Amino acid sequence: MSERFGYVVYWLVFLIGITSFLFSFIMEYGIIYTIFITFISAGFNITVALALQRKKLIYMSLLLLLSPYIWFFILYVT
Repeated sequence: MSERFGYVVYWLVFLIGITSFLFSFIMEYGIIYTIFITFISAGFNITVALALQRKKLIYMSLLLLLSPYIWFFILYVT
């Protein structure tokens, strides 16, 4: 995998994961779509980050994976 192409793919999929938070505001049960899309995109991003061997990207992918759960906890549980 070309290193430059790997970064482009990583950031595109990361942006898809971040924009999936819009479903929570648009749809009634949008948090379910948000969790599903961020889980898929974070898993793919972890794979790309491992191929690129960048720890910062791996950490960002893990935060993307956990972000809907943290956001849901802050908004609805507290």
